[in-house]
Order: sequence, then C-alpha cells, then structure tokens
Amino acid sequence: MPNSLKYLVVYRHETEKLIASSLLESGSEVTFKNELSKVCQDLKRNQLRIEERQKVDSANGSWFCKIDDKGLLYLVLGVPTYPERHAYALIQEIQNEFSKLGNSESLKDDASLKLHIKTPLKELGLKYNDLVSLDKIYEARINVEQTKTVMEDNIKNMISNTQQLDQLQIKSEKLADGAKNFSKNAADLASIMYWRNMKLKIIIGLIILAGLLYIIVPIIIKVSASN
Repeated sequence: MPNSLKYLVVYRHETEKLIASSLLESGSEVTFKNELSKVCQDLKRNQLRIEERQKVDSANGSWFCKIDDKGLLYLVLGVPTYPERHAYALIQEIQNEFSKLGNSESLKDDASLKLHIKTPLKELGLKYNDLVSLDKIYEARINVEQTKTVMEDNIKNMISNTQQLDQLQIKSEKLADGAKNFSKNAADLASIMYWRNMKLKIIIGLIILAGLLYIIVPIIIKVSASN
C-alpha cells in the first residue's frame, strides 16, 4: 500500500533550525528539506499565530502546519488527499509528547528535544500512515461521541420532563387550592344571599301584614260601633 504520509518535522521557528524529522517515504530527504525551508519562510513571512493551523500545497503534496507557544513548528507532509483531521491529530500527539517534559529547560535544548521525540515521531508516523486502521479508530471514536451525545440529550430530556412534571404538579396544586377557595367563597356567598332573601321575605311579610291591619282594623272598629 503506498504511503499517505511522506515527511514529519519539528522545527524551531525563531532560529529556523530543524530539531527532528522522520522520513516515511523511501528516497532522498534533500528534496523535502529544500521544500521545507521554503514553506517555513512563507509561514514566518505570513506570521503564523500560536495554535493556528495552515495548509500549504506544494509539488510534493500538502504541508499541514501548526506552531505552539514554545516556538516549536510542527509540519506534516502528506499526499494532497490526506485528511486534515488526521494530520492535525498527529501534530497534537507530537505536541503531547513534548508536554511530558513540562516547562523544564529541556524544551529550550534542541538536542534534548530531538532525543526525546525521535522514537515517538517514527511510531506516530507509522500509526497515522495507515489510514484504513486510523479511519476505523476514528469511526469508532465518532460512534462513541455520537452515543455520548444521544445519551446526554436523553438525560437532558429526562431532566426537562421531570422539571415539566414538577411544574405541572405545582400548577395542579395551585388549581386545586383555587378550586377549594372558590368553593368556600361560593358557599359563603350562598349563605349571605340566603339570609338576605330571608330578611327580604320577612320585611315583605311585615309590610303585607301592616297593610292588612290598616284595612281590617278600621272595618272592625266600624262594625263594632254600629252594633
């Protein structure tokens, strides 16, 4: 199977010094070094920012470039169709190897850096050159991430549903309290209206009685006087 990656490089951006490299494609490294020098000069002229990613196409393929806050420039040369996600994942793993040194003086010593990264650089190059296995790992990781996202969404929905049920219960309790208050108020109002009606009936009865007495009493008196 032909190589997908050709050349890996760790470069001191400020001093323009090659710290370590790994050649994955058989042949002379001189051609790649000459092109590397031109790419690095272009990046320096364009003022590549810390952690910024930049892809540079060339006659030999595509250079994937990134610089860290220690001034170390990471370059990966691959075929033009090499996936960017894998190229920058490779660079990140190389960075992680250097992070194991911490912030010690070793990061300023190019010889120490070269000794530290020589073997990992070669191993990582072989790992990321095998796109078939890499894509399977990537696919599995994506599936895990998707499953994780679905589970997180389900948990969020469950929490949201629980909160909605709690709110519904609170509203139901408020409605029940409102219904009780309404029932009590209605009973009180009915009682008030009942006694008002009773008073009104008594008053009307008394008025009728008074009217009858007003009419009957004179008649009785007149009859009595006649007898």
